[in-house]
Amino acid sequence: MKKNLELFIKALRERANIYCLIGKYDKGIDDFDSALTHSRIEYEQNKKLIGEILIEKAYIFVTGISNYDEAKELTTTGLRLLSTDTLTPSYARGFNILGIIGLRTGDYKNAIKEYKNALKIHKKLNNIKGICATYINIGTVYKNLGNRRLALKYLNDALTISEEIKDMRFTTVAYNNIGNIYYYNKEFDKALEYYSRHLKISKRIGYKFGIGTASNNLGLIYWEKKDFNKALRYQRIKYNISKELGHQRGIGMAASNIGSIYMDKGQSKKSSKYFDTHLRISKKIGYKRGIGVASINLGTVSFVMKDYKKAEMYFENSLAIFKEINEETSIMENYMVFIQLYKETNDDIKTLKYCVELYLLSNNNEVKRFKILALKELSVLANKISIKDLPGEIKKILLKEKVIHWKVTMEKILQDLVTHSKKKGLQKKPLK
Repeated sequence: MKKNLELFIKALRERANIYCLIGKYDKGIDDFDSALTHSRIEYEQNKKLIGEILIEKAYIFVTGISNYDEAKELTTTGLRLLSTDTLTPSYARGFNILGIIGLRTGDYKNAIKEYKNALKIHKKLNNIKGICATYINIGTVYKNLGNRRLALKYLNDALTISEEIKDMRFTTVAYNNIGNIYYYNKEFDKALEYYSRHLKISKRIGYKFGIGTASNNLGLIYWEKKDFNKALRYQRIKYNISKELGHQRGIGMAASNIGSIYMDKGQSKKSSKYFDTHLRISKKIGYKRGIGVASINLGTVSFVMKDYKKAEMYFENSLAIFKEINEETSIMENYMVFIQLYKETNDDIKTLKYCVELYLLSNNNEVKRFKILALKELSVLANKISIKDLPGEIKKILLKEKVIHWKVTMEKILQDLVTHSKKKGLQKKPLK
């Protein structure tokens, strides 16, 4: 390849990655496509280069616009082109992307498998930063699985490495993710400690993106503590830094969380303005997950304001998005808000429909709380609906899954499964 062309392709890749960082995904994809077009002029000679670019492009599709099918196809093709030399950072990055897809879609076993494939390569290459990053990723999966012991083990290993190599950015990421474990376990004071460390180091090294992330998470903590003024102050820091950096997704995230805080304060109209901002930005940058989250939040506003038709419309839009990107956890959260909507409107048959949907999907998912919630709701409906009044399709599913004979079976399943978690009201989705 001619030197000038080689430098041009390198410049396109670097600019594409910058576009990804600031949320200008369409421009990033255009640059990668241009780099691929020029690389394919000498296809046989440039197979490895093309594989690397495909994997870089896949990263935008998985982390930017949540198109997991496209990301998987690009990554698989990229790995095939790189298969003659598997001991490379790019090959490890391909496995990392497959791990992210598993994490985002709720396929946690596959996520761990792919992350560990990446880890093997990083260890053989003695790529310390790669090892550190992968420990963080594996720890995040175990956090989502509720395995606190293994989550903390991997994250503390990452923290130790980052401190040994004096990479303060990795240290901030490790602190952030350890804080997330305590946050999701509702140990807010402990989470506050780690998020504060994250913020302190980010400020010291002038890492603005880290300052924004830490401020976002501190805002969530103060929201949980019902200190709304502090929560809003930190979220506005996140919002302003994201605007300064041109990070559209970050602006949308902060707007979403500000809206959720106003919802908690009982200011539904004000919250709607921020959720609309989140929806508009997500549509603009093609961020499908953001569209789904904004839609469910706008549906929640409509629900609170007793505009049930509008709530139903937003929930349907959200569910369609999450089904499109195959994000199972969010699909199940959508089923839960539908259940509450139809309970409120006294539509027992539709309530039952979504209870069954939630039950069936939760059978294939490792997050047990959804199955417990579905079974609780089914047990309530068992006392309200006669079997003869059930639609045929639902009756067939229930019989197949042995959810009925109603009372006897329900009591037995509930006795085995219900150990925690009482269902609360509609949950607004904080963005982390």
